[in-house]
Amino acid sequence: MDTNELIGGVAGEPLVEAPSLRSQIYERLREEIVSGRVAPGARISPAETARRFGVSPMPVRDALALLERDGLVETAARRWTRVVELSPELVEELVPLVSLLEQYAVSSAPNVSEAALARLRAANAAFAAAIEEGDAIASIEADTNFHDTLVELAANRSLERALTDARTRIRLLRPQVVRPEESLQSVADHDQIIECLERDDQRGAARAVEKNWRHGLARFRAGRP
Repeated sequence: MDTNELIGGVAGEPLVEAPSLRSQIYERLREEIVSGRVAPGARISPAETARRFGVSPMPVRDALALLERDGLVETAARRWTRVVELSPELVEELVPLVSLLEQYAVSSAPNVSEAALARLRAANAAFAAAIEEGDAIASIEADTNFHDTLVELAANRSLERALTDARTRIRLLRPQVVRPEESLQSVADHDQIIECLERDDQRGAARAVEKNWRHGLARFRAGRP
């Protein structure tokens, strides 16, 4: 079989040969994990993944090492690799931290442009549409885009770097709190954030951000066994 082809009819563009093969596998696996298509705790076999992508195991192992560096997978040497499961304790630590940093981002944003507001509106519209269609993966992606745009408002590279690890791990949480049947409240929260930013009420926007994360944390707690 041509190694540029994917085994088993996997969706997406065919993989291209090295030197970018490791990066492509990393991006594919990362997207599957953060979208929730591969669940927390699921094991990832390098050999099976290599067969699925039609490649040798080496670039798969290299990609998994990058994912472990990102905190998305964990490995027991020569035994297994699995998607990280966020403990309730870690969630309780991460959510207030991300909430505070996003509040700082919107409260310190200099003159939010109409283009930025348009991106926020578009992300929330996509979020609402995905919820209406019951598309959990699209809901997660749109919600992530909305919050990523909030952080970009501050134009603060140090803030973005400080959030990198926490935001990556928070994406693992989103499949548990962005559920179509419960997420209309989050759409309303986003609308309130946008409305505050439209009238240059950055303090109000920060309060709305805090409320949005508080609601998400409440959904997580309610969904715990």
